[in-house]
Amino acid sequence: MTATVGTLLDDVHARAWDLCSRSSEMNEGTSQEQLAAGYLAAWPRLANAALRVLDAVRVEPVWLDDASGVREVLRAIAGEKLLASPSVAGSEVAAAASERAVLAIATRLGVIADMLSGQPAARTEVDRAASMGLQANVVAVVNAVAVTTLAALGDQREFETARWLMLGVVARSERHAVTPTLERAGRYEDVAAISSEDRSLDGSIARWLPATIAALGSPRRVTQTALQIAAGDALILIATAGTGGMAPLHPPRLPRPPARPAKGPLRPRPPAVAIPRPQRPPHR
Repeated sequence: MTATVGTLLDDVHARAWDLCSRSSEMNEGTSQEQLAAGYLAAWPRLANAALRVLDAVRVEPVWLDDASGVREVLRAIAGEKLLASPSVAGSEVAAAASERAVLAIATRLGVIADMLSGQPAARTEVDRAASMGLQANVVAVVNAVAVTTLAALGDQREFETARWLMLGVVARSERHAVTPTLERAGRYEDVAAISSEDRSLDGSIARWLPATIAALGSPRRVTQTALQIAAGDALILIATAGTGGMAPLHPPRLPRPPARPAKGPLRPRPPAVAIPRPQRPPHR
């Protein structure tokens, strides 16, 4: 099964939900301070991965991109070295639980960023709406992890700076986190990780595109024949994509089954018999 951005987002949301539902549970031998330290140790990587996804698809014009506040606080966390090395006794114990759960989310966000790295800027209304939906999906996960981290921090004094950072994340990401599910859907969820051995149409385009760009961009290889070949290949790919896209809209018509032969001679229909209507008695 080919991984897509949509399937990875589903997995990330499921892991974030599981993290929130188990936030009050602590493993044996793990204190509240160690649990909080584990969350904080993974936050720089989570913030960096979320930033990469948010920056993978640029929105143009830039003033229509309303995720600047989230980016600022994520950059502050990504560069905060104290979070990556919390000075809590026994914090290495928490790395096997809370930190590992957040790192799994960060790893998948990093894969999503890699898959979207070649996407052009969102200039049309459709692309901008899809980009906003993608941002809402990512920021909702960040918001969930921030709320879980705040609950683990509690009112411990040694985590005062981290608490203010988490409060900033929650305040700036809450609006994106409450975006309705239908408004988050978009075309970027269909972006798939295509391998070099994929024989599908997506795999053919993924192999044809870089080779064609390299040929047309080289002063020695670009010729009239190369232009004709590139145009012909593009026409074939477009026609194939159009045929595959229109196939569900026009299902093939099944032939009618042959009529069954009548068994025995047909009986003639009896003639209709007129039923006499009752007549009124004559008036006296």
